[in-house]
Amino acid sequence: MSYLGTVEDTGASPYQIKGDPVVALLAQLNRFAGKTVKPGGTCGERRLVGAPFSLQPPIIDDRAATSAVLIVWQRYSCVPLDVWSSRKEKWIAAHLGGDARDFVRSNLNELTVTIAQFGDSLGLDAAKVGITELDPKMKPKFPVMTVVLLGALAIGAVVVTRMKK
Repeated sequence: MSYLGTVEDTGASPYQIKGDPVVALLAQLNRFAGKTVKPGGTCGERRLVGAPFSLQPPIIDDRAATSAVLIVWQRYSCVPLDVWSSRKEKWIAAHLGGDARDFVRSNLNELTVTIAQFGDSLGLDAAKVGITELDPKMKPKFPVMTVVLLGALAIGAVVVTRMKK
């Protein structure tokens, strides 16, 4: 079991990272670029990544490392504490005890998967590389039924306006 508890906490199937793992992490971070998201729980709206990261060359610089740590922190800090209380202290100690870049490099795959799951749970578009599939177990931003009802409403409005003529 991982100390971040990514797969165990969400119940999502494990994600497969394809290609360069650094590119996969940067692509997951780019899902958040320029977007305001509401992590849920006790957190309000946040803008976690201002501008997208360049995938070429794939480098984990201070900005990328800090963004990855911040996103995972938001993912865990916005849920009720009883969900992961024992992991919180370990996670905080791990990333505050040293360089964020070293922490991200040594936990690269786990952080990438956690960020992918978090992005999916917020309904963000899938990444173009790395982990490119949205997990069907995660809630979409707009439930399918909402889209169907809105479509039916639009069709009904068109029919009603044509009948009046």
